[in-house]
Amino acid sequence: MKKLILILPLILFFNYSTFSHATEYESPVNRRASKILPSKLLNGPHYKINETVISHGYMNTFTVQSDFGVFEATGNLALYKLINEINAIARLNEVKKSKAFSDALKNSAKSPVKFAQSMIENPTGTVTGVPKGVFSLVGNIKTSLFSKKDPSTDSTMEELANVSKCKREYARSVQVDVYSRNEELQKVLNSLGWACAAGGLSLSVATIPMGSPVITLAKTAKLAQDVSDAIYSQPPSRLRQLNEKRLVGLGVSQSVVKQFLDHPIYTPTQDTVISISLDKLAGASGLESYLEYVNISAETPEDAYFITVMTLLLGEYNETKAKIKDLQSVGIFIVATDANGHYIVPFPLDYGVWSEMTDRRITNLVNALNLKTGNKLEFWVTGTLSPLAKRNFKSNGIKLVDNIAVNINSQ
Repeated sequence: MKKLILILPLILFFNYSTFSHATEYESPVNRRASKILPSKLLNGPHYKINETVISHGYMNTFTVQSDFGVFEATGNLALYKLINEINAIARLNEVKKSKAFSDALKNSAKSPVKFAQSMIENPTGTVTGVPKGVFSLVGNIKTSLFSKKDPSTDSTMEELANVSKCKREYARSVQVDVYSRNEELQKVLNSLGWACAAGGLSLSVATIPMGSPVITLAKTAKLAQDVSDAIYSQPPSRLRQLNEKRLVGLGVSQSVVKQFLDHPIYTPTQDTVISISLDKLAGASGLESYLEYVNISAETPEDAYFITVMTLLLGEYNETKAKIKDLQSVGIFIVATDANGHYIVPFPLDYGVWSEMTDRRITNLVNALNLKTGNKLEFWVTGTLSPLAKRNFKSNGIKLVDNIAVNINSQ
């Protein structure tokens, strides 16, 4: 079973361990997909979502049967992303059935890259499009991997760079993350990327059926566009340079920036989302401490997801509500203070219940902030809370801003 898991192991905020207490508390129960999702998303030409949804008290775990294998997606955002990727795989596979693709496969025999034809027919599931370990096994890339067969052929290093460029163009055409961890998606992108770079397959978007759903933040069209433009237009090396420039420009030390950009868990897309989102907060205090938190807190891809979405929520608030002046950690929470002195806590979740642990942590947060008359505390969440949790948030003087992250548009 392939897993695309987006969960919150980093912060067990809605821990559902309960103890005997006079206050009413909840435990999570499994849910039904038909009660959670729009009916049009429950199944499609290439997938079907199982009805039973496992709940962990804050995130939903879905099982998806598809033409390309069985996937698990923990988190509503992960599910929407997976559905989009499944549809994209199907559309890109249609390109591979075309005469143009067959011609490109034949033309790839002239490529200076020795294994180009193999990469088209038997693509890897890696982001680079090259088998893992290839470069480390060879002392001299130019002499060991390549052979000049035709004087008119482009330089080998340029051709490798073109694979990356072609992949980004195909990913853009079907609106998917070119750095996705979905191996099935990477395989088809790699095959087409090599066919384009080594065999001359056209990049024309007209060859690809469009219409896949696009998942964006509802209120951050400009922020989302900035991220998309960077991801699709720049190779990884240039993305790194741009991200480094942004973060250093914010006053973050070179050592902290390097640790972030060298981090093995964050993808180039996540690096870019975090960097652009923080760049929107220019002038706020606590940015270096926040990036240090980003560096030490991500031990798994799931952690990286949580932190990336949390940072994106901070950027959205700054762009749509009020300028953020300070970032600090209070207990397990990241708390932003805006220009009006109001507090904001960004927190990605699907459905939160009210447990004793939640009660304790909310009480500690409110006490630590020592809210004064006129100060407001808002929780920005990507999903929503149970009715009981909502009542308790309100009784603690907390404004809940929910369902802010997901907007599904058909193009």
